[in-house]
Amino acid sequence: MAFNFCKTGSFFKRPHKYWELQITNAFEGPYFNFQVQWTKKHDHAGFQLLIEIHKFMFDFKIFDSRHWDWDNDTYATH
Repeated sequence: MAFNFCKTGSFFKRPHKYWELQITNAFEGPYFNFQVQWTKKHDHAGFQLLIEIHKFMFDFKIFDSRHWDWDNDTYATH
């Protein structure tokens, strides 16, 4: 039986900061993968923890919702 859970929300009521959690057992990928990633000065920059084991996937992110403006070296404003 396939299970897929996804939840998102604001991160401690800080503007532009969000978290996302996804867990599934219907994942078709590598038998094992483990990644920890931290990005800055990037679209949707932030922290990500990804664990994949056979058909199980756990993905947790804390990220900024804004896009990076490379010309002005700051977040884009619209």
